[in-house]
Amino acid sequence: MRFWISRRSWCLPALCIAFLAGCSSLEGGVLESQGDEAFELAHYSQAVDFYQQVEKLRPGDKDIRRKLEIARTALFYSRGKDAFFQGDFSKAERWFRLILRRHPGQELAKEWLREVQENQAQAMAKKARDLAAWGHEQEAMDLLARSLRILPHNPEALSLQSRLRKNRRQVLERGKALVKAGLKILRESLGEEGDFLAFYNLEGARKLMGKDFQVPWVLKELERRFLARAKKEIRAAMERDDYARAVFMARYARTFFPARGEFKVFEKEAQDELDAQILAGQAQVMLLRGNPDKAEEFFKEAARLSRRRSGIYLAGLEEVRDARLAMAYEKARDYENQGLYEEALARFKKVAVEAPDFRDVDAWVRDLEASLRQGRKLLDQARSLAARGKKREALRTLRELFSLLPFYKDGLELKFRILGEQDGASGG
Repeated sequence: MRFWISRRSWCLPALCIAFLAGCSSLEGGVLESQGDEAFELAHYSQAVDFYQQVEKLRPGDKDIRRKLEIARTALFYSRGKDAFFQGDFSKAERWFRLILRRHPGQELAKEWLREVQENQAQAMAKKARDLAAWGHEQEAMDLLARSLRILPHNPEALSLQSRLRKNRRQVLERGKALVKAGLKILRESLGEEGDFLAFYNLEGARKLMGKDFQVPWVLKELERRFLARAKKEIRAAMERDDYARAVFMARYARTFFPARGEFKVFEKEAQDELDAQILAGQAQVMLLRGNPDKAEEFFKEAARLSRRRSGIYLAGLEEVRDARLAMAYEKARDYENQGLYEEALARFKKVAVEAPDFRDVDAWVRDLEASLRQGRKLLDQARSLAARGKKREALRTLRELFSLLPFYKDGLELKFRILGEQDGASGG
């Protein structure tokens, strides 16, 4: 089979390619114009974006590559100057160094870099002065050294450096005196007090001298002894239940070793035990004041805080229970003394249900129930006699009732009614 292709059909692909190339060229020209316009308006970031798009469309175009590099350099200058005027000299320095890496001969970038470094050096000197005023002289010295490497003849920085060096010499002299005193104490004393005084002097010297401290191994050994003794004393105080002493020792050790976490743990444990001890004391006061609910609250909180004596504080809840039972028992006795025998019996029974062996409550319940049964019978007899007009016999029966229940309310009411009737009859 033969295939026939016309001349027009094989020309079509070539025409398409040419058309697309023309479109690309047209699009590239528009983007390039937009880039030129953005550059003229000092919108360097936009100009870079437009030129990069043109470069993708026309990769070998030297003119576009030159425009792109000029726009990038202008963008770096713009960002470096913005950072400079904002006081961010480190950032400004990075931008100008970036220009010089790409274009080492850029005199303008070199001038800007010198200006940035001078201002950076002056800013460092000012910060060093502030640090020195706050007592951070070593940090100030380090910052001044960096400032003077950039600007060696800065008179303000040189004057401050001279003054700080003089102060440093005086500090070193004080540190050496403390080292000498600490070592002398160690030679002359082997006791705990001597170790502590030596440690105190050498630790002070280390803080003053910093990296110039010459006997760190001696301080390390004293620190080991101090830590061991401190832990031993804290544990001994905890075993004696002397929690206030344990809290004091833990805090005291933390002033010398703030980074040692175990003393923070010791302090918290001792403080919790001390707080629990105080709460238990408050609970006892609440019991004496007749407030068992508040006492229960204090005992429970003490048990929650304490790890060593929680069982003892929970046992305090038994005291709370006994206090509540005692209050109920006394209330029952008050009702009985007021002649409210049914109410008294109800209270006694409630106490007996909770604690049958509490005091003599069981015997009280039995006796009072028996007395009430007999008393009700006698009251019914007296009422019957009074209703039949046998008042004298009714009063004798009531006397027998009062021998069992002296202040029985219903009996007293019947007695007063009978006596009132008798007085009325006599008057008539």
